[in-house]
Amino acid sequence: MNQMNRVYQFALDKLHAPFLARLAAGCAKVLAEGKQLIQPRPGKPVSLSDADLDGCRERLSAIYPQPATVRPAGEMAPENGMDVSVIVPVYNAEACVNALLDSLFSQETEYRFEVIAVDDGSADASGEILETRAKTEPRLKVIRQPNGGAAAARNAGLDAAGGKYIFFADADDLVCPDAIQRMTRMAEQHSLDFVQSAWRYMDGPIQRLQDEILPEGHLLPMAEMPGMPWAKLIRRSLFQGIRFPEGFNCFEDSIIKCLLLPRCRRVGLCGCVAYAWLRNNPTGLTATSRFAPKTIQAYWVVEEMERLSGRAPDLLGLAILLQQICSVMLPRLKPFDEQIRRDAFLLACRLTERYAAAKDFPAWKKQLPFAQKQALKAIESRDLHRVEALSKDWKLLV
Repeated sequence: MNQMNRVYQFALDKLHAPFLARLAAGCAKVLAEGKQLIQPRPGKPVSLSDADLDGCRERLSAIYPQPATVRPAGEMAPENGMDVSVIVPVYNAEACVNALLDSLFSQETEYRFEVIAVDDGSADASGEILETRAKTEPRLKVIRQPNGGAAAARNAGLDAAGGKYIFFADADDLVCPDAIQRMTRMAEQHSLDFVQSAWRYMDGPIQRLQDEILPEGHLLPMAEMPGMPWAKLIRRSLFQGIRFPEGFNCFEDSIIKCLLLPRCRRVGLCGCVAYAWLRNNPTGLTATSRFAPKTIQAYWVVEEMERLSGRAPDLLGLAILLQQICSVMLPRLKPFDEQIRRDAFLLACRLTERYAAAKDFPAWKKQLPFAQKQALKAIESRDLHRVEALSKDWKLLV
């Protein structure tokens, strides 16, 4: 995504003044080109002994132990002639799931799609609502299972999906009217494996993108895209052998982007606003995990992401790791005291060492996007406060 466009959009949403937004974008361009760079004062580098890291891990584990995960085999169902399989995990969503289904079944599209709604052990009337809708809507397939979390629900949907492409939606959000048509048409016309669309916040601004087909083998701009599975159209065959880690109950969805992107040959950015996200849902996972002990998973997910990737260090992997540290881990751990934040930070720094040991690391450092490059400099000096300052303004930098 173009950095200047992001800054312009952010400033316009906040200031509602095009002139000031253009001025902010111009200043950001100067910063990005290195003509001036205001940075926090560097802190004192911290060494990483194994004993110290063991202490870091123990303190994090005392708050929330590292989840134990079992990676499912990920066998795919036979193709069923559908162009798109929409997978919807549902848990206690009786107040909103009908609106989400209405937004899906009102799609105007030439493409055939199915909706696989997985009732993940809801204690309310969600399951009954889905069963009732399925009686009159043949495109709706309902799966009911004991509660296992969003990862388990999405995996059940993947196991049952027979479409050429996968699209995820959450029960408390909405899918915009032309989403399936625009994204699938782009994927078909350009033989794409992965399409990332624009989206909007139902309680805030639009996250804009410009239509773009990334050159084959040049997927670095995708590192800055959010890890949430929604607003993405993904070729189903990419999920062969890959599933969401079921031991986690928050932030685990961001792992999937790391695992799928290296399998992609061609990727596209779609300017259509395909998805509306209820960012401030008070009962949603984002809100309920914000100040809870389980938020420590923001670090454990980073570690699990690296474990599951199972591939040699490369530039894309490094960029994704830095993005995860700055845009997911550190902001989520902000409510904890400095000792805990530093523990997670130092453990994350250790994860970057395998990239630093690669022979191509000096070249990768030069090729990293601006924000990731600044984050890496701070990580190399073990400067938590500098990385946190960068993380605070991350949306302006990427």
